[in-house]
Amino acid sequence: MRRLLIIGVVVLPAVLLVAVFALPASPSELPHQVTTAVYAYLDFRASPSQPMLGVQQIIPASRPWSFTRQMSKATFGNSVYFKTDYRSAGWGMPAAVTPWPGEGSLVGGRSLPFPPTALWCVRLQPTEGARPVVYVAQHEDDYKADWIVHEPAAQTAQELEASLATLGCNEVKSP
Repeated sequence: MRRLLIIGVVVLPAVLLVAVFALPASPSELPHQVTTAVYAYLDFRASPSQPMLGVQQIIPASRPWSFTRQMSKATFGNSVYFKTDYRSAGWGMPAAVTPWPGEGSLVGGRSLPFPPTALWCVRLQPTEGARPVVYVAQHEDDYKADWIVHEPAAQTAQELEASLATLGCNEVKSP
């Protein structure tokens, strides 16, 4: 009995330490960069005639490695490293958003690396003329990582549902 007690006293703390420090952080924790990118995108999409859209749901993709360049129609971000289709001078702050300069740009000239290292699927409040879902991807290379918003290339609700299933975002349902 004494031997069992000694083994328990030695082994139990070691197992608890391994469980606490060796297990990765939960992938479902929402990084603040995701919400910052989403609300900057919503600010970009707002107009005087159409108020800012809202967010209904944000969930992590269980298969971010399945996200391809062909699944993205347009990209939005404020990266000084990666090239996006649209950017804001004050990302997250009211500012004029303009198309990004051409391929020869010194700022943001690198192509986005695919697949992203993390991907979140965001369902927006239904609004006429707006995309019901956007993706927020963390693109990373050996030197830099940035969060970029992607509008899906899917043209129909069925194509969008297929894309969401491919990415592991089945819980996000487009209206």
